[in-house]
Amino acid sequence: MNYFYEEDFYHEPSEFEMKMNELKESLLSSVKEEYVAEMNRLKKENQELQIIKVNFENIKNDYRKKRYELDCERQELKRKIRKERLSEVMKDFKVTMYRADYELIEQPKCNKCNAQRKIEYLTPLGKTAYETCDCAEKEEFFIPKEFICHEFRMNNDGNNILAWYKSRESCGEDYFTHEISTFAKTIYNSGMDFEKLDRWDTFFKTKEECQDYCDYMNKNNIK
Repeated sequence: MNYFYEEDFYHEPSEFEMKMNELKESLLSSVKEEYVAEMNRLKKENQELQIIKVNFENIKNDYRKKRYELDCERQELKRKIRKERLSEVMKDFKVTMYRADYELIEQPKCNKCNAQRKIEYLTPLGKTAYETCDCAEKEEFFIPKEFICHEFRMNNDGNNILAWYKSRESCGEDYFTHEISTFAKTIYNSGMDFEKLDRWDTFFKTKEECQDYCDYMNKNNIK
């Protein structure tokens, strides 16, 4: 008996086995293709996600940049509005202002008194005495006086600025003084009636305007 022939005969793949082998190879090939396709898909998806991540970071950076720029623009606008409002509120206030003040001047000497403006007379006891002459009394003469802005404050409702001034003579070179400051209640504007002004509370922007007011009071002998 030929054993090799029988062994070869019985171990020769049957049609069923061949079909099974083909099926296994087909399945392996299919699984491999699906695996490769899935890997490629995941790789592509990962690449797309990386691109999205980079783009998202760029978007966040652009957003932060725009936010910073808008914040700067908003702050600049606020500063501009405050500056314009302050300029509007401060338009009537200046560092140097003028107010009507007075100095005492001597009257012309009369012919009834001596050089010291004394009138000599005898008392009932026959003693020589002296009395101050009426012409020795000094008169008020109004002149412009320069004042320096000493302090600014907001009023209670926060809508207006109030200014206090001190005379330049009292301030000295360093503008330090213990003198009480004067509140600028009224700032003179052209056309205001001199008769209705309070001379202690009215300040003038120019020396010339203040001089006109002083001339008015001197002419009308206002005290």
